[in-house]
Amino acid sequence: MSEDLIFASEEEALQHLADETGKQIVIATDLEDAAKAVGENKSQLQKRLQRAKSILKTQISKQFGNGKFDFAKKCLVSDDGKMVLQWKLRNNPDKAEDSHNQQTSMGTVDLIKVAKVAAEDKASPSEVSEFTDAYIEAMLWSSTDDPNDIDKENLDDNYGKEDIAPEFMKEIKSDCEKFVKENYEFIQRDIGGAGYDFWLTRAGHGAGFWDGDWKEEIDGKNAGDHLTEMSKAYKEISPYAGDDKLVYGM
Repeated sequence: MSEDLIFASEEEALQHLADETGKQIVIATDLEDAAKAVGENKSQLQKRLQRAKSILKTQISKQFGNGKFDFAKKCLVSDDGKMVLQWKLRNNPDKAEDSHNQQTSMGTVDLIKVAKVAAEDKASPSEVSEFTDAYIEAMLWSSTDDPNDIDKENLDDNYGKEDIAPEFMKEIKSDCEKFVKENYEFIQRDIGGAGYDFWLTRAGHGAGFWDGDWKEEIDGKNAGDHLTEMSKAYKEISPYAGDDKLVYGM
C-alpha cells in the first residue's frame, strides 16, 4: 500500500503532478478560460465533440460513424463529409459574453451542413409515413365538417385517417412524399412536426413553419422562410365530409 503524499502548498502539489505526468497543469479561473482549455486539449476536445454527437437524433448520429476528428479545425466530420460538429468558444466568439451569447465551461458545438444532402436518398419510407400521418392529424383537427360553416364540429371529432376517400388519400400521400423529398435536409430534425406545420402553412392557419420553431440556417437559407415558401407552392385544400361519410378535399 502506497503512502500518502503531503505537500506544503497547492502550488507544490500541482508542480508534483505536472512532473509526474509530464503535462502542464492549468487551473481555469472562469468559464471562458475553462472552455479555452478544452479547445486547446486534443483529448478533451474530442470527448466534447463525441458527447455532442451522442445526443443527436439517431439517424444523424449514424452518419458520423466514428467520426473523423480534425483537431486543427476543432470539429468532427461525418463519414460522407457533408456535415460537421463544430466546436466554438461560444455562439459568437468574436463578441463579448452576454445573455444572448452565454459562455459555458466546455464551449459550444454546432451541427453544420457543408453540402446539400441528396434528399431522395435519405428520406426513409417510415419518415414519409410519419410526416403524412402528422399532416392528416393536423388537417382533421383544424377542419370542420363543412368548410363554409366554422361552427360545425371538427372533422377529427367524427372522422379518422381510415375515413379519408381513396382518391383524396392518394393526393395527400403524393403531396407529402414530394414535400419530404424536396425539403428533407430542412425537416429531418422533426419529421412529425414538419408534417403538422406543412398542413397549417399550406392551409393558411395562424401557425406553421413561419412561427419561430424553424430558425436554423441550412445552405444559406432560413429553414422557416424556405419551408413556408415551399408550402405555399401547393394549392390550398378545404376538406369536407361527404354524404357517404368519407372525407374529401376541394
